Formats: sequence, C-alpha cells, structure tokens
Amino acid sequence: MDAQAVLNPYMKNTLGIGGKLLTAFGAVALLSVLSAAIGWMAFDRIAKVQDTVVTDTVPYLNKVRSLAQISSMMIAATPNLINAGTERQRKIEADSLFAQRLTLSETLQAIEKMPADPLTIDTLKSTTTNIQTNLESLNTLVTQRIVLETSFTEKSNQLLKAVSEIVDLSEALVGNAAASTSATIASLYDMIDDPGNQEQLLKALDRLVEIDVDHMEQMFETRHRVAVSGLIMEQLGKTDILSDISALQSRYVQNIKIIERRIRLIRDPHRRDQAKNLVNLLLEQTHNNVIGTIFDLRRSSQLASIEISRLVNDNHRLTDDL
Repeated sequence: MDAQAVLNPYMKNTLGIGGKLLTAFGAVALLSVLSAAIGWMAFDRIAKVQDTVVTDTVPYLNKVRSLAQISSMMIAATPNLINAGTERQRKIEADSLFAQRLTLSETLQAIEKMPADPLTIDTLKSTTTNIQTNLESLNTLVTQRIVLETSFTEKSNQLLKAVSEIVDLSEALVGNAAASTSATIASLYDMIDDPGNQEQLLKALDRLVEIDVDHMEQMFETRHRVAVSGLIMEQLGKTDILSDISALQSRYVQNIKIIERRIRLIRDPHRRDQAKNLVNLLLEQTHNNVIGTIFDLRRSSQLASIEISRLVNDNHRLTDDL
C-alpha cells in the first residue's frame, strides 16, 4: 500500500492517451504555423529584393552598360582623329567625337542619382573623367602634330629647293674647274715641245696639281656633299625613331660645315655670293636645340606621336575597367 500511495501522485500527473494526442496535434499545428510564418517572411523578403532589382539594380546596370558603350564608341572613333592629316579633317573628326561627350555626361549624372555604392560611383566618375581628359589631350596633341608636320613639310621643301639650286650651281662650278684644268693641261703640251720653257712648264705643272686639280676636286666634293644633304633631308621625313633623327642631324651638321668651307673657294665672286646665300639657309638648320629647325620639328612631331600612342593605350585600359 505504501508503494501504491507513492506512485499515485505521479500517475495523477501523467497525461492520458487523449492528452498525448492533443499535445501532438497542437505541436504539429504550431510547427505548421511557424513554417507558414517563416515562409511568408522569406517570400516577402524575396519580393522586396526583386522589387529592388527591378527598380534599382537593373536600371543601374543598364546605365553603367550605356556608359561603357558610349566610352567604347568614343575610343573606337579616335583612330580617325589620330590619322587626320589636315586641320580641317581634325576638326571634323573632333566634332564628331566630342558630340558624344554630352550623352556621356548625362549618363554619368543619372548614375550618380541612383542608390548605388558611393565608392563604385566615384570609381566610374573618375574613370570616365580620365577618359574625357585623355581625349581632350589627344585632340590637342593631334593639332600640334599637324602644325609641326605642316611646318616641317614647308621648310623641307624650301631647303630642298635651295639644295637643288646649289647642285645646279655646283654643276657649273665643276664644269668651269674642269675647263680650267683642261686648258692648263693643253698649255703643257705646247711647253713640252719648246725646251726653253722648262721653268714655265714646271710652274704650269705646279699650278695644275696644286690649284686646278685641287679646285676641281673641291668643286666635285661640294656637289657631292650638297646632294648628300638633300638625301639626309629626305631620310629625315621618313624616319620616326628619335635616335635616327639625332644621327641624321649629326651627319647633316658635319656635311654643311664642309660645304661652307668649300663655298669660300669659289673663284667667281658672283657665284660665290649666290652659293653663300643658299648655304646660309642650310646652315640655319645646324643649330642644336633651336625651335623651328627641320630636326627640331621632326623630333617634336615624333614626341607628339609617342604621347598620342600612350594616351590611346591608357584609354583602352580605362575602358576595360568600366
């Protein structure tokens, strides 16, 4: 009895079968409610994310894509600007290129107003600004290059004309020197037949060797070096390597200085003055680090071309980053 009395309280507190079933059904119902609530919250969150994607993310991505497309189109149009050979062509290509700049700025302003990561927007803005700045610098450099190339062509033509005139003049000088030498040689034959003219014969031989032949060789050399100077100018217009430009300049300076000395030996005062005036035009190009010489113009033009290539490569890299 004592043991039964002890167990009775526990048995009184133990649920029966009905209670257990009721508890089980209640738990199942509670789990169903919780699952429904969690599912509802999840779907609500998904709906909000979807609304955000539709209203914010997709328009943002579309604008960024438009920004990249406009930038790529501007970069793709730069070769036409770079290859412009005249100021008129450059202006046409530049106007066409920068006409897209307004659309680019409007697209960037629209992106700045969107609820996006400020750091990302700042990066897009910085990249776009750098592209536009590079394009403006590119346009300026193309303008400078056209001016330099035009000046180089004009000055080269002027100098080549002077070279041509000196060559023509030197042809006449060579002819005169050869005629004088021939006359001296002819007089030698007359003296040889007369044994009493031995002293005059020796003087004539001295004149022939020391004066006439030497003068004729100098005139031949003058003609040759003038022709070489013209070839140097033609080579200068074809080279695009800075070290080659410096090498051509050194050859030119050495050549012209020798021509200057040979010109002083021209016997005809009129032709000597004429040759001196023409050679002075060539001498003006021998000064180092002087703005306006053909070598300075060519060197500056190539430096501009090198900078243009750097800006083009930089813009391609910036476009890839968008």
